[in-house]
Formats: sequence, C-alpha cells, structure tokens
Amino acid sequence: MKKILFQLITLLITTFGYSQSCDLFFSEYLEGASNNKAIEVYNPLNAPVDLVDYKIFRYNNGSVTPTDSIQMLGTLAPGSVFVAGNPSAVAAILSVSDTLHTITFFNGDDALELRYMPTNTTIDVIGVIGVDPGVNWVVGTGATSEFTLVRQSSIVNGETNWAVSVTEWDVYPQNTATFIGSHSGTPCCTNSFSSILTTACDSYTWPQTGQTYTTSGNYNDTIPNVTGCDSIITLMLTINSSTYSSQSITTCDSYTWPQTAQTYTLSGNYNDTIPNVSGCDSIITLMLTINSSTYSSQSITACDSYTWSQTGQTYTTSGNYNDTIPNVAGCDSIITLMLTINSSTYSSQSIT
Repeated sequence: MKKILFQLITLLITTFGYSQSCDLFFSEYLEGASNNKAIEVYNPLNAPVDLVDYKIFRYNNGSVTPTDSIQMLGTLAPGSVFVAGNPSAVAAILSVSDTLHTITFFNGDDALELRYMPTNTTIDVIGVIGVDPGVNWVVGTGATSEFTLVRQSSIVNGETNWAVSVTEWDVYPQNTATFIGSHSGTPCCTNSFSSILTTACDSYTWPQTGQTYTTSGNYNDTIPNVTGCDSIITLMLTINSSTYSSQSITTCDSYTWPQTAQTYTLSGNYNDTIPNVSGCDSIITLMLTINSSTYSSQSITACDSYTWSQTGQTYTTSGNYNDTIPNVAGCDSIITLMLTINSSTYSSQSIT
C-alpha cells in the first residue's frame, strides 16, 4: 500500500480499549475529465486502523440502494490515506493509488458513502443518498463534477449531513492531482479507557485523585495517555458498611463478657470488633452498669441467748452471723451480727 507506513503505537491497554471521538473520512474527491477519477480516505486518529471494518458505497442517479462498493483492506497508519483510483486514470493518479476499482465510476450526480461495518454506521457522505441532483451538487465555487474537492485541514471527522459537509471542502480546477495521495489534517485523539474494581468498607480515598467516596458508584478521572489524548479511568467502587450493635447489661460487683471473656468491675461502655458478613467491622458495644453490694453490722451483747429479729434465729453462742437481703440496687445487702453471749451465773446458800 503506497504511502501507508504501518506505525506501531503502544497504547495503555490492560483492559484498555479505545473509543473513536472521530473516525475515517473522505479527504479528497477527484472527478476530472474522462476517467481521471479517484476517491481518498484519511485516518485522522492517533492510532492505526484496520480497514477491514470500512466500506465505500456508490449510489448512482438517486438510487437508495448501493450500485457498487469496495471493501478496503490493510492497516491505515495515523495521518495516512487510502486512495482508490480509476483503472484508466492518468499516471499522476495511478502512481498514488492503493487500489484500482470501479467504485470510481462516478459522475457528479452519484452519491458516495463511507460506512463503519461492525455497527453498520454511516460516517461520511458526498452528496445525498436517494437524491438525483440532475448534473451535480454545487460545492462552493465548484461542484461534484469536473472539479477536484479537498477536505479542509481543520476537519477531523466525517459528516453525514451533506448540507453541512458541502461547506467543508476546498475547490480546485478539473484534473488537479497535486493533493491526491496525502492529506494535511488536524489529528484527532484516540481516547483510552481503563477500569479499577474496588471494594472498601465505609469510605475509600482514590489515590488517583485524592478524593474520598462514601457511596458505591462509578467515578471517572481523565489524564493524558501516551498519545496525548484522554485516558479515562473509571473507578467501579463498592462501599460496604460496618455494622454496629449494643448490649445493655446491669449486674452486681463484676461482669465477665462472654464476647471477650473479659471481666469488668466498673460501669462503662466497652467495645469488641469482629468481621461482619461483608468483611467490614462489626462493632459490638457493651453498655455496662455495675451496682455494688452493701455491707452493714450490728454489735449485740446478750445473756445466755439472743433471737435476731433480722432472721428470727436464736443464738446461744457468741460469734458473727450473716444475713443477706437485696438492697435498693438489687444487689446483696449483707448484714453481720457480731454477737456476744454472756452466761448467767448461779450460786446457792443452804440455811437451816
């Protein structure tokens, strides 16, 4: 393929792909005297293009169905052109043609279409498909017959609306072959795309941007890629939540928490953290109230025996005796009887 030098451009593709913000388009249309005809397609992208995905169709005299087509082949490097020339054209056209084909059997009243075949999408036209203009379509100071039309260098994409496209061409006299075989256009970008799948708990700070997210969703960042175009990175973020639960316990003197086997003697809030089903923290709070047992004592001295009103128990021996009842907090109130039993003494007198 003449003037088509394959260039290997390294793209940042891991799961990268690219989306064409612009695409191939007709860059020159030569409709000269006799068989001096050619059609040129330009690659404005910053990446090579496989031409097997593209076709040119010709619609003769207002036909709505193609009269002829050409399947282009090969790889079209960035900034390069593909030229289909008429087999009977002059040497200036033949020398730069990549193929000789009947697709160039057009007159000024035949529409041309460039189509992207994977999606069957029209990406550029010359003329209006289904309309017979009579002799030709007027283009500026020229027309689609007996003139050479060169796409303006500022154009970076095809145009399917001929009313717009007709303003995008520079017009040159019949049989001008000076420009065929190359095109000076403004390159357009091949954007690259990548994605990062991340799951986090409660929040996530993306190192790419320093932004902190607390909600699941897709978030984008755009940086220049190796071709100088946009590299769009999508963070596909899932935020799982920590869970929280609490236990309220009131007990006396001390409490051993089964969750941790820890024994506490003071009231307070105590936490334990375990993983929940989503792998985030499950934080359990023990809200603990420790009530205290109370202690009191009575010191009693009695003779021979003592019946304790607290219990109704009668004691005949000195000692410490306990009784336990609930206090106002519901804990033990331990009362100690400190008892001293003194014995009565007996003596006798025998009198006659």
